[in-house]
Amino acid sequence: MTAAATDKARSQARAVARPLVPAWRTRPFDAVEFLPGGYNNRNYRLAVAGGEYALRIAGAPPRPREARYLAIAAAPEVVAHDAGRGHLLTRWIAGPSFADAPPTPAEAGAFLADLHRQIPAGVREYDAVCHVATMLTATGGDAELTGLLRGLRWRPAASRRGCHNDLNPWNILRGATGLRVLDWEAAGDNDPMFDVVGLGIGCRWGLREMERCRAAYETAGAAAAANPRHLRATATLYYLREHAWAALIATRSHRKEIKTQAIAMRHAALRSAEAGSTSTM
Repeated sequence: MTAAATDKARSQARAVARPLVPAWRTRPFDAVEFLPGGYNNRNYRLAVAGGEYALRIAGAPPRPREARYLAIAAAPEVVAHDAGRGHLLTRWIAGPSFADAPPTPAEAGAFLADLHRQIPAGVREYDAVCHVATMLTATGGDAELTGLLRGLRWRPAASRRGCHNDLNPWNILRGATGLRVLDWEAAGDNDPMFDVVGLGIGCRWGLREMERCRAAYETAGAAAAANPRHLRATATLYYLREHAWAALIATRSHRKEIKTQAIAMRHAALRSAEAGSTSTM
């Protein structure tokens, strides 16, 4: 950002934060730091009145039912939430993410079992296949990937429950009071293996590590009922989702890394599907 753009962004952050916390209307902010990485929203780290906070200025359509997921213990501590606009203010969580301090498959499986017990079911449905198809269409269509999605014939397992659905390792923080999970915008009822493979792909695991995670998930008392073929198909679907999302964002963003992700995830989806057609693992 240029200096002028940085000043404008900080002013916007203060303008959004102050109505969320009326006591801040006349308080000076000690720091306003823009956090790069967001695409649908703009995120900031704020220091004010002796505390530190994370501010999300919503760019995507608001999701009023998100509040149900933000109420669970594993979510960040909510200070203020404008459900009508989607703006969110939470306590800052100090600690490394799973990306910086990766879990073992066993730790991840136990964590996911506990997380899924907390997430409420019946709030909304997350239809991954429909979501991917809609995004592929919005980007002009990709005949090869559309055919792959159709041929995958993926259906959620009978053990469908409330899931996070964007559980990459950057969204899980090792806070002082335990593991905390960010970014609940995609949460909804889904196959729990979607979270297993999402975390596994983010941790750069292969199918064997994902299978160990799934086994630990079941050992911790959560129903999974996923055979290796279904686990691989779910991984293929997740790659398709990540490609379609990145390809859609790339239509309105010039950031190089998002275009790189779209290409990488396209190749990964095709490789995963090919491996699934030639292997029983």
